[in-house]
Amino acid sequence: MDRSNVEQQVGINGPEKSVASLHLLFELDWTIGRVVARLLNVCLFITLVVMALTSLWLELINIFEHQEGLSDISTIEAVFAILALVLLKRYIFYTCQTNERWWNILSMPLIWYGRLVLFVWLTASVVAFSDLLEGTKYLNGAMLHGENYRQMFAFACILLSLYIAVPSKNKRTTVIDSQALDRANSNDKISATSHEHPPKTTSDI
Repeated sequence: MDRSNVEQQVGINGPEKSVASLHLLFELDWTIGRVVARLLNVCLFITLVVMALTSLWLELINIFEHQEGLSDISTIEAVFAILALVLLKRYIFYTCQTNERWWNILSMPLIWYGRLVLFVWLTASVVAFSDLLEGTKYLNGAMLHGENYRQMFAFACILLSLYIAVPSKNKRTTVIDSQALDRANSNDKISATSHEHPPKTTSDI
């Protein structure tokens, strides 16, 4: 092989190697970005779940603070328990009509409640920073004189989390169930009609 052919072969392989190296660099950069995003999502998920569980535990302790059993439950707390059970039953009914995984079903209300708790903490931090700069005591006054309102606000956040945690309609798999429901409704109508107009027998003729 003469010198001109060697130089031509090197000139062809040079751009191909640079393109391959650039493609490998792009793939590596993309993968690292996705790994970092996944790690941050996992950290945020764990943080929200821990905050939600901690807040729920503190609210439960606050309800039974005197350790007298059901005697500790006030009217507001009883109403909250009833509404929470109703919304929990609604949430279970809706999620059973979807293809959501079980861990998503368990974690979604906690994620929403954790987001609300995080928002409240950020708001309280802003107020505390403002008190520190201006020498006011708005946050201390709210904590001292708003205990009942704080509990009602926490209950409202829990109920709101159960209400808005339902999955998207795009994940529903209820076509067959809806048909079955329609058939059940039609069967109920037929049975009701048969009860209202019983068939004639030979004795009636």
